[in-house]
Amino acid sequence: STTGNAIVVATPGRYLDLTQSTRLVPVFSWIILDEADQLAKDGDLGPQVDQIIETTKIASTRLILVSATNPEKSQERFQSWVGKEHVLV
Repeated sequence: STTGNAIVVATPGRYLDLTQSTRLVPVFSWIILDEADQLAKDGDLGPQVDQIIETTKIASTRLILVSATNPEKSQERFQSWVGKEHVLV
């Protein structure tokens, strides 16, 4: 595999499909997931983000969660994913 600054922008499900079928996880140094407020809800997407974080193989991989809104009830989940100091309101 190649190392460097590879970036992937995807939905959690599509990201998991891509990485599980092609074994590309090690090449991504940036993972960007949009609609973070929807990902943080209790449903199928939150566990998918948990799986992405657990299966990411590069310690320096950066996870960026983007959302037009940042509901207070979602902030706790964001903090568990990226750390309290990295959640911008």
